[in-house]
Amino acid sequence: MLLKDKVVVISGVGPGLGQSLAKMAAQEGAAVVLGARSQDFIDKVAAEIRDAGGRVVAHSTDVTSTEQCQALVSAGVAAFGKIDGLVNSAYAHGDWAPADVSDPDKMGDVINVI
Repeated sequence: MLLKDKVVVISGVGPGLGQSLAKMAAQEGAAVVLGARSQDFIDKVAAEIRDAGGRVVAHSTDVTSTEQCQALVSAGVAAFGKIDGLVNSAYAHGDWAPADVSDPDKMGDVINVI
């Protein structure tokens, strides 16, 4: 198991890549700390990981908030005693267009998530 005894924080655990990465990390032996805006969704993913024998904690997190990111890490440390790695899978859809016609506020929202 590649990640045996490691603890990995994964942000952006939505219906796509983040969820797949979380499940793969758990299958490889990592304890996973799930972060996403939707508590209901990450609770579902956490239950699936737990049912498969994985170790997991889920914490609602908006990655644009420093305080919420710190709380996510704190939840992981409280549950597992350490953090070994981070997968930042959080993203925001944006209307990509040439800079001279882009809405700066919308672009700022996209960049703040990255």
